[in-house]
Amino acid sequence: MLGSVAAKFSPRRFAPELIALSICTTVSICLRAYGNNVKPQDLEQQKAWEQIQNEWPLLVTADTLLAFQALVRLIAIISVFLRASPTAPLRGSSAVFFFAAATARVWLASRTDSYLLDGPLGGRLPVVCEALLALMSAATGWSGILEHLFEQLLLFSLLDGGLEKIA
Repeated sequence: MLGSVAAKFSPRRFAPELIALSICTTVSICLRAYGNNVKPQDLEQQKAWEQIQNEWPLLVTADTLLAFQALVRLIAIISVFLRASPTAPLRGSSAVFFFAAATARVWLASRTDSYLLDGPLGGRLPVVCEALLALMSAATGWSGILEHLFEQLLLFSLLDGGLEKIA
């Protein structure tokens, strides 16, 4: 029995995911080491940026974690899309929630630059990952999207009206 469990979770079976995760981690480390897209405008912003870097010495900002999470979510949904059966847990309603969340994040980032992430992994990279995540989760959960179309349209119309006041 233990041998069959080990065979299910062998590295060879998940090699594409491990390679993709390794590439994302390598790119993230390189961007962290060599990239810094934050340019403070004045002395006050410069002091705030230095304080953030002192509080987050390894990651530069908390946004680095959010950006890396966007990369990992994209890998996960691509894996589900390519491997999963129609009854997999991340199909249907779960994919609808992934779609709604990714669409909302892309929509917010497209409205104003205030919602873009800061730090070495920030900028447009997480937005592109979220847009791809929205497309892949829409393809993965197409039946769930059609099944819950009215609820989604209602949710997006409520969000659009409420977020218009914020933005």
